Amino acid sequence: MNSTSSNDRMRDPLNRAFYLPRLAREHYQAGAVVHWTLTTFDRARGWLTPSFHCRFRELMLHVAARENLVCPIYCLMPDHLHLIWMGYTWNLTS
Repeated sequence: MNSTSSNDRMRDPLNRAFYLPRLAREHYQAGAVVHWTLTTFDRARGWLTPSFHCRFRELMLHVAARENLVCPIYCLMPDHLHLIWMGYTWNLTS
């Protein structure tokens, strides 16, 4: 019998078989509003520190500016986070 169970394969962070499919590009353009929930691997805790939050805000600002997005609200929880992303322009090519 193999020592690797099916649960171990499911918990592999690189196993994309359990990811939701990405929507077509037009769903993320212009006036789109996307709610994104991201869980930590194995629902790990302990990562949410004041220094992490500071770096997180800095990265969010850079990503938003680079991608013409705005994140009007986010929520950092002990084992996951929620983000609301909105398109900043109505340019359908971005």
